[in-house]
Amino acid sequence: MKRTYLPIAVTACLFTAICLPSGRAQDAASLTKKGIADYKAGKLDEAIKDFDDAIKLDPKDPGNFRNRGIVYGKKGGQAEVAKNQAEAIKNYTEAIKSYTEALKLNPKDVPSHQGRGNARVVTGDFKGAVEDLGVFLEAKPQDMDAHRQRAFAFVRLKQYDKAIEDLDDILEAKADDSKALNQRADLHLLRKEYDQAIADYTNAIKAKPDDVSNYRDRALAYEATKKNDEAIADWGEVIKRAPDNIVAHNRRGFLFASKGDFKKAIEDFNASLEKDADNEFALQQRAHAYTKTGDVDKLIAQYSDSIKGKSDDASLYMLRGSAYVTKGKTDEAIADFSKAIELKPKEARSYRQRAAAYIKKEQYDKALADCNTLIQMKPDDAAAYKQRGAAYKDLKKTDEALADYDKAIQLNPNDGYAYVNRANIFIEKNDLEKAKADYQKIIDLKLEPDLVQKAQEQLAQFQ
Repeated sequence: MKRTYLPIAVTACLFTAICLPSGRAQDAASLTKKGIADYKAGKLDEAIKDFDDAIKLDPKDPGNFRNRGIVYGKKGGQAEVAKNQAEAIKNYTEAIKSYTEALKLNPKDVPSHQGRGNARVVTGDFKGAVEDLGVFLEAKPQDMDAHRQRAFAFVRLKQYDKAIEDLDDILEAKADDSKALNQRADLHLLRKEYDQAIADYTNAIKAKPDDVSNYRDRALAYEATKKNDEAIADWGEVIKRAPDNIVAHNRRGFLFASKGDFKKAIEDFNASLEKDADNEFALQQRAHAYTKTGDVDKLIAQYSDSIKGKSDDASLYMLRGSAYVTKGKTDEAIADFSKAIELKPKEARSYRQRAAAYIKKEQYDKALADCNTLIQMKPDDAAAYKQRGAAYKDLKKTDEALADYDKAIQLNPNDGYAYVNRANIFIEKNDLEKAKADYQKIIDLKLEPDLVQKAQEQLAQFQ
């Protein structure tokens, strides 16, 4: 379930000291007012210093500890928006410390429980977050943001029934809350309660018809119930709103192929390959579709005719080489990829395709050489590390292969094949917990259907 987090949800609770005696307490009250003014002006570091100074003058006032927690929470939220997770965690940790001090002085300070609960969600203390948000909700049961935060914490604790109860409360208050509908649907999907998931996604679509994620997730639920026509229609809605969505083209293409409509399947895989020419799933499935239609020979003939007129066009050799791979003519494919490299030696894709062909021929040293060249050309190319990892694995160099798969996943955390390959190595090393984690990641990311099915089957075998 996606986290919906409002880092400044408690800003209305900034505390202003009143009715304080003269002297140090009065000075502390002035600093409190200045801190609030600085906070409202966006001067967060100055506000923290103001509250620090106020605390030094009046350390028994819980309000300034809470105020400081609020400011640190705001800084954490800004760091999250800037995608600086380390800085976000640092600030939320400081917020938790401040809220904790406030609660030591006043255990009934309900807003501090909310603030600390929100911060604990971000820092991963989900049990603590549930406790804090529970205290807050006892006092303010109608606060839907707190229900949403606690629902997320319950999900991370795998207490799905309780998460659904919080989402139910949100939807009881606002039946068309598309975010809550989507989150509850995700939980139903996770629990394989497909009819409930479909119903919630449908209502979420009614509430927010342009949200791509609802069509995508409903398509997955339809796939799980073998309602392929409905799934195809939903993937079409995704593509209508996000034409460059490779996963949508791949999954719809797969479903078309399963229905025997290979022409439409090829169109989808071609669309996917226009965006990512090295997409393994699209290449494999398109090859299967061409094989079923018997058009591979025709395709090769077309490329050969084109090469007669443009013998210096590296891309044509690349395309014909890919067609030869589909036909199973690996030697011819290698010859074409080599010609493409000769004509255009700085084209990384040619080395990648030739390396794959060398692996099929079990010429692993040549494959490693091409992968090394590719990595020199594109050091941030996740697919290159994945491919070299495959060569290392076949050479029984599992440590080197594991390092390459780690790097591939670091560079592209959504590459399902890298997770599968790494999981296989973990199984070889008898590290089953890590293998399980990789298979679960494939399911959580909702990747290509064949990978998800494989992951589910593997997890079932572990049980």
